[in-house]
Amino acid sequence: MRQLLLTLSESHNSALEQNRRYPVLLLGRIEKPDRFSDLGRRTPLFEKNHEPLLPRTVFVFRLGRSFGFTLLIVALSLLMGSVGYHHFADLSWVDALLNAAMILTGMGPVDRMHTTPGKLFSSFYALYSGIAFLTMTAVILAPFIHRLLHKFHLDDDDDQKTT
Repeated sequence: MRQLLLTLSESHNSALEQNRRYPVLLLGRIEKPDRFSDLGRRTPLFEKNHEPLLPRTVFVFRLGRSFGFTLLIVALSLLMGSVGYHHFADLSWVDALLNAAMILTGMGPVDRMHTTPGKLFSSFYALYSGIAFLTMTAVILAPFIHRLLHKFHLDDDDDQKTT
């Protein structure tokens, strides 16, 4: 696995030799910048439009990173929902997890809320869950959309160079 990562990083780094102005995030490591003035710059999440398309194996690692971040959002959302339902609605831990999961996936609540704090928490958690669902969808789709748009941009550049 380590040899695969080194091979991927060497092939990707050679493709990025043209643009050394920004530090490049590659498989979880930050490549060191050439100048001290670049140390304060943020690491770009995606390659720029003038850089070549990433190899498929590096793209798969990018998908894994997006999927992992989405799982983190799901885990934190379920934790927050379970604790909230347990505390504000006086539900058992299993019922609180069930309600949190059903609300987070958009299926709707299972248990009826009898207390005012439980009803308020349920309302705000439902609003949060809608935003979290849209965020998770965007995080998962972002690498696909970026690769598609980047490929079209590179194709346009090739067409302009030939004419």
